[in-house]
Amino acid sequence: MFIGLRTWLWKLLLSPEGSALGTIAPPRQMLAERGTDRIDSYFEACVNERVLAIFEARAPYVDENEHTWWNTYIQLVTLDQPGGEVQWRFPNVAGLAELMDAVRYETADVDGFLDSLLDQAGSSSSAHTGNN
Repeated sequence: MFIGLRTWLWKLLLSPEGSALGTIAPPRQMLAERGTDRIDSYFEACVNERVLAIFEARAPYVDENEHTWWNTYIQLVTLDQPGGEVQWRFPNVAGLAELMDAVRYETADVDGFLDSLLDQAGSSSSAHTGNN
């Protein structure tokens, strides 16, 4: 069931119907409730009059030898308004990391960057071909 939800969310978040995803600061309420957790990447999108946020957070973990490690996790939530309070937290299920990767890929405009490199390479090879 989640594969269908993940595909739907991915298409919706990255489609023209959704607002442009952007990196912004997480809401203060979210930072306050996280305590010592650290939120590294945070994105919001308005979709069908709903606000979805996806973020990567790290939480400290101390093992039996008192070594501190950081556990990383992805969280998908709905907010009451942009930058607002959390209304619902989606379960932490497989596929959220891939969804976060897709959001990062899209917001970084990797396709556009690669297309521009290919265009430059094509222009360069055309120029070299014309000089022969």
